[in-house]
Amino acid sequence: MELPDLIRLNQLVRGTIDFVGFERWFKEVSASEQRTLIHTLSELAHQAGIDDDVFMTAVTHAELSDDDPTVKHIQSMRRDDGMTAFRIYQWIESISETELHQHLRFFVSLFGTAEGRIFSDEREESCNHWWHRDLLDDRVVQDLLSDPQFYRTSMKDDARIKNSD
Repeated sequence: MELPDLIRLNQLVRGTIDFVGFERWFKEVSASEQRTLIHTLSELAHQAGIDDDVFMTAVTHAELSDDDPTVKHIQSMRRDDGMTAFRIYQWIESISETELHQHLRFFVSLFGTAEGRIFSDEREESCNHWWHRDLLDDRVVQDLLSDPQFYRTSMKDDARIKNSD
C-alpha cells in the first residue's frame, strides 16, 4: 500500500471504526487490491498487538457471532498453533475472490480495536509513529504527503503545522 492508502486506513479507525467507509473503499478497488487491504489490516493489527481481549472485542464490534465462518476459522488457528501474521497471510491468499468480502468486517474490526488500544495510550512526548499524528487534520496529512521522510515524523510535528496559520 502507498502512503495515501495507509493514511486513509488509519483515518477510518481513528476515534470510531468506520465500517461504511471501509465497505466503500473495498468496493472501489480490484480483487487484488481488496486482498491487499485485508492483508494490510491483518498485518497492522498484529503489529498493534492481538490478545484474547482484543480478539473478543473485535468480534463484538464487528457484530459477528461465534459461529461466523471467519471467527470460527480464526479461533481454530488461535487454538492450534497460534494466530501468526504469516498463517493469516497464507489463509487470506487461499480465499477465493468471491469470499473476500465476507472477511472484511472482521479484519477491519480487529485492526481498529488493536490500533485503538495503542493509540489511546500514546502521548506526544513519547510517541514516534507517523500514523499517530492528527490524520483527521488536512494540514497534517498534506505535510505527511509532501515529506519524503514522513516516516521520521511524529505527533510532535503536528504543533508546528497547526501553529503556522
